[in-house]
Formats: sequence, C-alpha cells, structure tokens
Amino acid sequence: MLSRELKISLLIVIMLIYVPVRGQIHSTTDTLRMIADTARPGTSVDVFLDMVNTFSVGGISFRIIYDPWRLHLSSVSLMPRAGMLTINGVDSTRAGVVRYFAVGPSPANDYVPPGRGLIAAVRFYVLPLAPEGGVPFAFVDSLLGDNSLADNTGLHVYVPVLIPDTLTVLGQTEIESEDTYHHVRIGLGNFPNPFNSSTVISFSGGFEKEARVEIFDILGRRINSLRIKPENRGRFAALWNGLDYLGREVQSGVYCYLLYLDNMPVASNRMILLR
Repeated sequence: MLSRELKISLLIVIMLIYVPVRGQIHSTTDTLRMIADTARPGTSVDVFLDMVNTFSVGGISFRIIYDPWRLHLSSVSLMPRAGMLTINGVDSTRAGVVRYFAVGPSPANDYVPPGRGLIAAVRFYVLPLAPEGGVPFAFVDSLLGDNSLADNTGLHVYVPVLIPDTLTVLGQTEIESEDTYHHVRIGLGNFPNPFNSSTVISFSGGFEKEARVEIFDILGRRINSLRIKPENRGRFAALWNGLDYLGREVQSGVYCYLLYLDNMPVASNRMILLR
C-alpha cells in the first residue's frame, strides 16, 4: 500500500505533467521571474528563477526556450529556498528547450512556504563564437500547460505570472579571442547551400583532434551526428547526405548544425535542404 504522502507526491507529479491549462487556476499574485545577467563567449552563466508564492508550493514545473546557437544547456539545480523539493525530471531532448519539474517527497511536509526568493538556477555555456548582443529567454507552454505551481495538498495547480528576461552576451576580449579556439579562424560552413541531396560541412583552424557536428531540424530535434577527422593542414570536412539516424531521407527545410571540439560546443550555422 502506498503511503498518503507518496500518493500526494505522485498526484502532484501527474497534475504538473498532464493537467491542461484550462484546468488550472490563473494567479495574478504568484510569480515566476527569470533573472539573467551578462556573460562573455566561452564562459558559463546562471539564469535564475525567482518565485513569489502566496501558498505552500509542493511542486514546480517550467518550460523555457533559449537560443541553442549561442547557448548550450549545462544543468538545472534547485536553490536552497526550494531545497526541500526533489528534481523529478529535466527534459532537454530538443535543442533550445528545457522542461523541468520538481516535487516534495512528502508534500504535506516538504514544500516551499509562502514568500519570495530564488528557487532554481539554469546553467548555460556561452558558445565561443556567440555574437555580441541580447539572448532572450521565455516561458512557453505546450498544450499541457508546463509553467505551473502545485500546492502541497495535490488538489490545486496554479499558473503564475510569467516574467521573461534577456541575457547580454558581451564582446570578446583579445585574450579570449586568442585562447578560445582561434575564433576568427574556424570558418564553419557548408557547400552547396542550399543543397538538393548532399552537402559538405567543413571548417578549418589548425586543430588535430576529432570533431563532431550535431544536426537539428528547425524544431530543435536532433537529426544526425557526424564525426569529422582532420584532413590536410587542419581542415575538417564531412558529407551529410540528408539522412537521419535511421537512414531515412529528411524533408525539405532549414536545418541547423552545431560544431563540438573536445565535446564542447563552439560554433553553429544553418543550411537549407531543397528536394
């Protein structure tokens, strides 16, 4: 037999994941706010979530979109104010989207009391070739209503006021531009572009280690992965034949590719497939 506390915990998880927006209570006082600062290419930065809650919160769910061609998701962690909750899921299978939910193991006793403060930190790595400028973050709901707060009884789910923010990527310093993968020398691109059936993805920079290119569709779904070995004078090239992991032809459209060196994302670009 399941204990009452475990039943409530499971109920909160189910409600946070499956209750549609129309079945939730829209609050005008409870708030989830993103707090982003500044960062330089080639460094890590935390985007914090600040929560104002007027009731005891036993479960939290949020879905954030960001620019995957400038940022790489590293981790999601709870801040001390929400330390009594337990992370029950982090979904980052789509580039540019992170979905997260946490719930108290015994919600009747493990909950965030009413108040205000930071509850979570989402850490990103800023790609070394990320251009200078603003990187917006936004809360986005699917049909399931991903951004919500559940009370510690498992009976009510609230949609808080959602406040986005923008991270500012600063320009490179001279030292960084020398030390971080020789920025101006990478020259990531593909030819032909647009292409009909295949294209060659290439870059150069005097590197001798194997590289990897991840290919995504416009929705951020990973389509294929290419291992690239250096050719003459540090030039890298790999052929993509317009197939996915299972060897199936992908449809016409815009595709994005992300270059990894030493398992670190460093640059990105886009290509167009026209069948």
